[in-house]
Amino acid sequence: MIQGILVFCGKSGHLFYSKSYAPNFGLEMEGQAKTDPHNISSLLFSLQLNARSAMSMPDMPADPEGQPSLRKMELGPVTVWFQSPSKCPQLIVALFHVTEFSPHASVLAKDIAERLYQTYYHHFDSGVSVRKFQGASAIVNACLLNFSDSLLRDAASEMMGVGRLHWIHASCCAEALHGPSPTANDAAPSSARDPPPTDPPSLSRPKSAPPSSSPCSA
Repeated sequence: MIQGILVFCGKSGHLFYSKSYAPNFGLEMEGQAKTDPHNISSLLFSLQLNARSAMSMPDMPADPEGQPSLRKMELGPVTVWFQSPSKCPQLIVALFHVTEFSPHASVLAKDIAERLYQTYYHHFDSGVSVRKFQGASAIVNACLLNFSDSLLRDAASEMMGVGRLHWIHASCCAEALHGPSPTANDAAPSSARDPPPTDPPSLSRPKSAPPSSSPCSA
């Protein structure tokens, strides 16, 4: 389950967009006090800076795709995925989710990052400073809807595949127990598939005809 989404600048740490679907983005806070999204964004930005410093060492190759230095981190029961658009590494999307959702979260975060850049690219290409992404909620909601539809289609296809496997397995078991199913020719009545049987020819000698009365007999 998704716990929340943060979008911030990888150069300045400025928060462009935030949406929490659980208290504190699902993070376990001391006393469970409500934390401002700006504080969480600042923490993630600091972690990205530290990771970038470590990745900038001479023996560490640069990421050819321009993705964040820190791609994934686990904070208690919550996993955070970081993704950037392929043409704008300074725009970073942080997606908070429970661990069970991990195999799909990176794909969703990447889709959100790419679509946000398609709409707000001029803020980065022209160097214009922007405080918030106006209308970003509609873009994020569209990504979530498309992603949920994709998951439902995958689940339906998987269930159909499992159903076919179960049917094939049951058919094979029945054949092993009772023999192959009768074919159409086997199931037809004997009168419909074969001519009626005829009596076999007799192999005994034919009986001689009784002697006729001869005019020469006495």
